[in-house]
Amino acid sequence: MNPYKLCAQKIKEGGVVVFTGAGISRESGIPTFRGKEGLWQRYDPSIYATMPQTLFTFLSHPSKITNFIIEFYEILLSAQPSPAHRIISQLEKAGLVKAVITQNIDNLHEDAGNNQVCEIHGNAYEVFCIRCGYIEKRDKDEVKKFIEELKNKPAKRFPLIKFVLDFMGKCRDCYTRLRPNIVFFGEELPPKEIVRAKQLLKECKVFIVVGTSGGVYPAASFPYEAKQSGAFVIEINLSPSFQDIDDVFLEGKASQVFEEIFSFI
Repeated sequence: MNPYKLCAQKIKEGGVVVFTGAGISRESGIPTFRGKEGLWQRYDPSIYATMPQTLFTFLSHPSKITNFIIEFYEILLSAQPSPAHRIISQLEKAGLVKAVITQNIDNLHEDAGNNQVCEIHGNAYEVFCIRCGYIEKRDKDEVKKFIEELKNKPAKRFPLIKFVLDFMGKCRDCYTRLRPNIVFFGEELPPKEIVRAKQLLKECKVFIVVGTSGGVYPAASFPYEAKQSGAFVIEINLSPSFQDIDDVFLEGKASQVFEEIFSFI
């Protein structure tokens, strides 16, 4: 049977969970961090991706961090959901996709219209309280305004620090200073989201892996856990990452593959 038609038949049975990585967002103009055009080619991740070093550098040389913030958010703000994002959203609205588990922090699944999104690495448009867990989301217009104003700020230490901290704000419940709701290197993944993801893995009938290399744990174990629970595993990637358990591997860009599958639904 045509593998695209087979995948469509499985998806039409419902109970689908989609697991996405950086590959799906690359089509929206967001390069992978470690790729040739990625931010880690210009910014040392040992400084810009670890909370202790980021905080130390911000307090001592804030313009270094604000330059990174500006470039990072300009990339995110210019991105739009790809056809793959939009098809996944349509499948959720049709009652076929139960949820999306994503390693991405770009909010593109929500922008496409997905309501059930489990973000195991956080969300770049959210800030949270480390004391009580309060989360606050900022809309894109608010973030865009902040970035434009930040670009025009003089590179003076204390005004820069104050401006960024004022934007982060304080917790409405316990008044603790809020921080970005992003999982930095060396930090634990958000427990609530991991519990939610694990439950989805147990319940899903079809598990679709999209654009992830499977190199980071515990997320790399998700396809195996879904398979162990009896799920039919579909992988959509430029090269196979889970070929030992894939029921179907579809090579290609996410949008092209999803459009082909969707033509049979």
